[in-house]
Amino acid sequence: AAVVVDSNSVVVDSRENAGPDTSIGTSAKRPRVAYAISLIKCGDKQSTPKGLIDAAIVLRHSVHLQSARHPESGSKYDYKMYAIVHRQAEHCSSILRDVGFELMIVDAPVK
Repeated sequence: AAVVVDSNSVVVDSRENAGPDTSIGTSAKRPRVAYAISLIKCGDKQSTPKGLIDAAIVLRHSVHLQSARHPESGSKYDYKMYAIVHRQAEHCSSILRDVGFELMIVDAPVK
């Protein structure tokens, strides 16, 4: 299975979203590094949701290639991707969940 954001986007193989790869070396759980992005709005004249989502997917793919889930990397670390999403951007954030990010929906920290 694969996810396509739009016809110009990167295709992400869902196998990258699987749990930690414990088949290499040991069956113990690997140390995990957390990566976080923020999504505060769905777009305006300066940015588009598609561009922001594409950038997030490229970041996740780069992290994946350097992780223990990609045996050729030689890494001993797994990873977890988080998206800190402002409530006003919640309606355009579901694709991030689809490509392996854990969404954290938050209100503005200061009112």
